[in-house]
Amino acid sequence: MEEVLLEGMEPLEAFYTDGLRSLLRTFSHVPNMEEKTIRYPGHAEKMRFLLDLGLFSRERCVKGELRPYDVGICLLQEALKGDGGDVVILQVEVEGGGVRRRARIFERAEGGFTAMERTTGFTCAAFARILLEEEVEPGLYAPEMLHRYAERIFEMVGVEVQIEEFVLRDQDRKDFRLSEQRGKRVLLSFHPLAWTPVCAKQMKSLEENSERFERLNTVAVGVSVDSTFTKKAWAESLGIERTRLLSDFWPHGGVAKMLGVFREEEGISERANIIVDEEGKVVFKKVYPLSQVPDLEEILEFLSGD
Repeated sequence: MEEVLLEGMEPLEAFYTDGLRSLLRTFSHVPNMEEKTIRYPGHAEKMRFLLDLGLFSRERCVKGELRPYDVGICLLQEALKGDGGDVVILQVEVEGGGVRRRARIFERAEGGFTAMERTTGFTCAAFARILLEEEVEPGLYAPEMLHRYAERIFEMVGVEVQIEEFVLRDQDRKDFRLSEQRGKRVLLSFHPLAWTPVCAKQMKSLEENSERFERLNTVAVGVSVDSTFTKKAWAESLGIERTRLLSDFWPHGGVAKMLGVFREEEGISERANIIVDEEGKVVFKKVYPLSQVPDLEEILEFLSGD
């Protein structure tokens, strides 16, 4: 049991629960994960008492017309009515490599909507807008896999995303350090793998437009999980001389994961374009179908402000 203190609220407590579900598969690269539920003090003991009484049983009784569960929920809803409404708290802590980070969402009931309705309603509305504005590959997604659209959702509510520092090596085994590009914009053009036709067209497009990028104060680089040796041979075969092709080889796909464009099952990055501004903030992000060559004119128009 852990005490949780939030400004303006009575002390809360957090206790271990089992709700990780799909995270165990989609985030299988994380060695240790645990979940705790935040509740008012004494909640766990009270719920355990009611559970032991059988009040949450879903088996029908009284001639098959009644479930204890239905009675329990009805009684709790009536007993827990209040003027203050509900509160949603989501706290995520990540620790590793000597670094510990914490993010928290805090939402109260407001405007005639419960905190839960506001929290889930915004998420659904935001993704519905993304479906209308962007081409999303068909499929069944676990909710946490939608992190690839996080920057787009943040943009809707005016949240700026600051990219973390990273260092990757290019095809000549020279370091590319993001912080050294400050004062310029950076186009990170992610592609799945070298020696594939669509990826080749994507990288050649960067090379062919290198002078236009320079005039727009932008450094355009290609990024994939291929090794530097593979990058070198591929760059020579494509005749690429001015564009740096960065290797996100180790930690495998580390930068792609950080930016939410890594495909866990295949072990490759999405096909995506991400623009970082002069101060290191993500100002543009778009994920494309793997079979599609990204429209570079769209990127150049964005950079020129047209």
